[in-house]
Amino acid sequence: MRQNVRGRRFRGQNMVEFALISPIFFFMFFAVLEGGWLLYNQNEITNAARDGTRYAAVHGTESQDLSDAADIAAYTVDAADVKAAIVKRLSISNPDNIQVTIDKPDGDMAPGHHVKVSVTYRYTPLIGYVLGNKTINLSSSSTSVVFY
Repeated sequence: MRQNVRGRRFRGQNMVEFALISPIFFFMFFAVLEGGWLLYNQNEITNAARDGTRYAAVHGTESQDLSDAADIAAYTVDAADVKAAIVKRLSISNPDNIQVTIDKPDGDMAPGHHVKVSVTYRYTPLIGYVLGNKTINLSSSSTSVVFY
């Protein structure tokens, strides 16, 4: 061990330095971990909106053999079917927190018209389990042309 000028030893110095630096280190470590997990979930929700839009785009009025104008105008893809198609591809912690909404900007789902799928997810941060049950709403939407 080193000794100072008067002969005293520097015992416990490493422990004090660790006690001062470790909270900062662990805070930064968990902040990076939480931020990465949040970005991953946002990316999954964005891909889910795209997948849901693809599903809705190929399940338009021609896929249902509708001939009556009133039936064509009233037809929409069931949000539960879109959600089921999305959940198969997701790898997030709680897919039950997903909400799917379908919008028909052009009024119906005839080929050539547009369909918009919006996906919202209540994300619970990993650190949220420690700080209480806090959630963050992640959302994404995608628009596509109906094919069939």
